[in-house]
Amino acid sequence: MKKNSLLFIIGIILVLCLTSCSPDDPCSHRDADDSSECDLCGVPYTDACDVHRDADDDGSCDSCEASFTDACDTHRDAEDNGRCDSCGVAYTDDCDTHRDLNDDARCDKCGKDFEDGCYLHRDANDDEACDRCGKPYTDACDVHRDADDDRKCDNGGEPYTDECDFHRDTDDDERCDKCDEAHADGCDTYTDGDEDSLCDICGEDYEGSPHSPLDGKRIIFIGNSYTYYGQTVLHKTQKFLTQASRVGDKGYFYQLCRANGANVDVTNWTFGGHSLTHLFGGDCAANRGCNHVDHKAYLTDRVYDYVVIQPGSAAASSAAFLSEMDRVMSFFREANPNVKFAVLVQYSAYGKIGSVLTLAKELLDGLKTVAEMGVTVVDWGGLVMDILDGKTSVPGTEFTYDRNSFVINKEPDDGYHPNLLSGYITTLMTYCALTGAPPELQPHDFCSDVSLKPEGAESFIYNFDKFVSKYYVYNGATTNFPEIFASEKEMAGIKELVGAHLEAKAYMDYNYMGEGGASDTDDPEG
Repeated sequence: MKKNSLLFIIGIILVLCLTSCSPDDPCSHRDADDSSECDLCGVPYTDACDVHRDADDDGSCDSCEASFTDACDTHRDAEDNGRCDSCGVAYTDDCDTHRDLNDDARCDKCGKDFEDGCYLHRDANDDEACDRCGKPYTDACDVHRDADDDRKCDNGGEPYTDECDFHRDTDDDERCDKCDEAHADGCDTYTDGDEDSLCDICGEDYEGSPHSPLDGKRIIFIGNSYTYYGQTVLHKTQKFLTQASRVGDKGYFYQLCRANGANVDVTNWTFGGHSLTHLFGGDCAANRGCNHVDHKAYLTDRVYDYVVIQPGSAAASSAAFLSEMDRVMSFFREANPNVKFAVLVQYSAYGKIGSVLTLAKELLDGLKTVAEMGVTVVDWGGLVMDILDGKTSVPGTEFTYDRNSFVINKEPDDGYHPNLLSGYITTLMTYCALTGAPPELQPHDFCSDVSLKPEGAESFIYNFDKFVSKYYVYNGATTNFPEIFASEKEMAGIKELVGAHLEAKAYMDYNYMGEGGASDTDDPEG
């Protein structure tokens, strides 16, 4: 809000308060029914906020910046005396935080009976009863979370055997869809289709939603063209060496997080033709115009919440692959001991794609080990290869899937990079693996939304037609991935397979039977 507008609004409010209320009137105006009058004292009240909040105590509303002289950021009446416990303002709602503006005896926000004095039970003194309403409450935490999968609550450290770090109840049966525990929250995930900055389901503020597990997180993707060709992150040339030039990526992963109400900061640390050794060994030898560059020296801020690693060309052995992973993980753990890691497994780990031999044995044999180390394995390539090899099929498919459904076909020596369907599968599987979100409920319409193309980005970004004309040109190549995206039935089937593949964790029992092992030069672009 501009300074003049802010001063104007503050002036109006001060005048109204001085002319309509006595100096001793302790009223903090509220206009929940949008009548342009204060609900408590009847003073004309033109401010757009129905409930002011001043959590940072700067004397102005956090939402609309209007002057806010009341000492309370939110009234509470735990003593049920009809007044705010903190400032003494008359407060006739007998609920601590519940609101019942339509007088249906149920909270407008969560739907619970209004007579229950609590929005969220809390038991800080561990007496097995809620501190506010006294009801029995055996859970030590108001909301358990186990994001690091150590079977202990991240908040209180108590054992937490629930498989879910975040509950969701999409079928509205008051139980979590994943673990079946009671889940009374009526909103499984925030959506804002009408872009009014309010959740379409429950009406709460959309930004900073507690329903978005990745909200406010910093995430870095490390790898090469196997990640950026599919637009999980967007392509950056080698000339962009600094960290500042690679933050704020607006690729598919960012867009999926945004669709789920998560405001994330994504760093794109993907360089074509680079392996993990090239990026973190201290002396790049990728022969891509950045030889002898120490790429890691440009990562001046290493504090990330999640590091997503896509190995490049195959290591000489499983031990070498694990050594590369350990080097990268140690680099980030020095800055944040609680950072979480994921590893992306592309389809070339399972067999020859185009001119590229498998990364196979060395990487696949190490997946179980890194998983046991607490790394999240995102085996999107395994799913693609299972479809291509006929080991699985998209439920109810009306399409024929071949290599061109997932892989570009640009020229004789480039028929191996992922296309936009593979990029979406990578994005979807990564997001769901990190958050526990059900793949079946995730959107995909953003993948072809040309309005999302950042200024200055290549013309084929978010544009299916231009992507096809650029990358399907060799020997009359065609692809059906745009038609697959256009079919809700087909995309629903793919999302179902993603969920099943994540749950199966086949890499934990993988027995490699193939041959091969790519060298650093097998991939001329990746």
